[in-house]
Amino acid sequence: MLTKSTFTKKFFIITFFYFNFISFKFVFASNNIINIIHTNDIHGNFGSVWDGENLKIIGLDFIKSIKDNLPNAVLVDAGDALQGSAICLLDQPSVIKLMNEATYDIRVPGNHDFDFKVDQVIENAKNSNCPILAANVVYKNGVPILSGINKNNGENFIIEVNGKKLGFFGLVTDETAIVTPPENILNIEFKNEAEIAKEQVAKLKERGADLIIAVTHIGVGEASNYTTEDLAREVDGIDIIIDGHSHTKMTKKINNTIIQQTGSYAHNVGIFEICFNQDGKFEIKSYIINALEVGEKFTPNLNATKKYQECINKFKPMLDKPVGFLFKTLFGGQNIPRSTETNLGDAICDAMIDYAKDNIQGYENMHKVAFMIGGGIRKTIKKGLVKYQDVIECMFHGNKISFQIITPKILYEILEHGVGKLSYPISKNDFFRGEFGSFPQVGGLKFDFDISKKAYDYNTNTGGERVISVKLIDENGEEIKSLSRKDDKTQLMLLSNNTMTYSIPPIANIEKIKIGENLTDILANYISKSSSKNKGLNYSVNNNRINLINSQFSNFDSIITVKNSSGVLSDSEVEVFIDNTTSKKFTTDSEGKIYIKNLKTGLHLVTIKHCDFEGEILVSNLCNIKNVDLILNRNDIKKTL
Repeated sequence: MLTKSTFTKKFFIITFFYFNFISFKFVFASNNIINIIHTNDIHGNFGSVWDGENLKIIGLDFIKSIKDNLPNAVLVDAGDALQGSAICLLDQPSVIKLMNEATYDIRVPGNHDFDFKVDQVIENAKNSNCPILAANVVYKNGVPILSGINKNNGENFIIEVNGKKLGFFGLVTDETAIVTPPENILNIEFKNEAEIAKEQVAKLKERGADLIIAVTHIGVGEASNYTTEDLAREVDGIDIIIDGHSHTKMTKKINNTIIQQTGSYAHNVGIFEICFNQDGKFEIKSYIINALEVGEKFTPNLNATKKYQECINKFKPMLDKPVGFLFKTLFGGQNIPRSTETNLGDAICDAMIDYAKDNIQGYENMHKVAFMIGGGIRKTIKKGLVKYQDVIECMFHGNKISFQIITPKILYEILEHGVGKLSYPISKNDFFRGEFGSFPQVGGLKFDFDISKKAYDYNTNTGGERVISVKLIDENGEEIKSLSRKDDKTQLMLLSNNTMTYSIPPIANIEKIKIGENLTDILANYISKSSSKNKGLNYSVNNNRINLINSQFSNFDSIITVKNSSGVLSDSEVEVFIDNTTSKKFTTDSEGKIYIKNLKTGLHLVTIKHCDFEGEILVSNLCNIKNVDLILNRNDIKKTL
């Protein structure tokens, strides 16, 4: 059901075409208009979330409402919907039922669908009410793994809308083969995206498709070897690419192909409005609609809301179970751990080292170093009482701890691989480019790196001169000894996650001494142990384990929009602490903003207090979190378990 709120002049200009056809949908619901609605990288965010009066996360109940209220609508997902939240780890069948409730018409698996092994991908396709397409994911004999499921060929599908044939085909990044444990993808392979795309375009044209849409989980990330931009340049005949994987909010036209991706975590929805002329030619208009706009224009489908709540309620007692207490927020997320040290990465690595003390015999005197890839740290854990769900969702991949013996020479190679894709922007006021899922978060060591030096060669998996020094540290952060890049004799115990070991070439073929418990449980137990000693976990934002030297960045300014449960906190005096220093008084403007000037390059913790309300947030120029929103909550958190 549509609401009847009035447009402001500015809002009307920006969104004229899109909301014009929503507000007057019956005028536009003629036979020549088709709407393709699309999502990507939802990562288990199936329930709608509100920030005061504004919608923040677009749940499946709103997705269903959008589809129901747009004429001639087709709903598509470009992958990684089924992994990323607690219920995804606990109950895949219920997750599929939720996707069915939203009435998707086409879906593509993401690389993280294979975290549950290929058999689960196939089972999920069988339980889905729509075709699941992955044309380049095949058995060794060349047959697509989803072929024959629900009478679909697993490669492509034609949906006929008002006499027009929309031809869809699906692709999954071939990098899945190197970022997923081999046991998860036994007997299958990921074929070259461009080669398969050319075949699919030809097949769909032969079947009379009026429009050809590639639904891809490939992405446009700078750290990727192959992108959908490459695909659009190399393959003719694709009219639209609905993309995912890189968590990018973008619309771009290359040659005659429009590529669109909506970001991630259900903050936006994409729409293509396709208008066919009488002679069969068409015009495509593309939009990305954010949660605020969706919340203003639609009301959620109540049945979808009910189904989601029923699913959550099954696991609520377990997910709400208290784990421990944090004195400071542990910061994670999509950007931060991929380009700089974060205190959540520090805590995870220290938890691994703590676990190893009691769970690996015969290696008591061997120094232990921990390495967690930044791409595996997906959400922040807020200070205060920590629930089990908080820990699950910061590392939703379900990985386990791995034990290997390495040398300092190999450790240098691991670190070079992790920092090799970062690059400086043209402007000193910009942020890192080439953020990388394998950027290292570490424990038991500290290192300095200089990205003006020669980078690691990802084609030969050799070289790199960016890591200037590596030093072992004890549990108090005190330096023990420096390591030589050439030392291939000294033995170190490497603790990491079992999935990562396959995607990091220097350690991919090193024997695993042991595979231990799930990393989420290791972190939960570590927080619990600290709390049981009546201390709680207390990590500074910057622990100086990873140090960028010879930085080419300049100081930066930050804009923070301060909110409370009622919305923007405008024209109010607030108390601001920067990196726990003496507080300063700021007054928010009419839009709730405060302006912090001339911050030193790097990470900074900003704490803001107003009356009985408080909040804290991380700002940094390295990973593009300079302009942020901060919601203040009542400061009544008590240290109780």
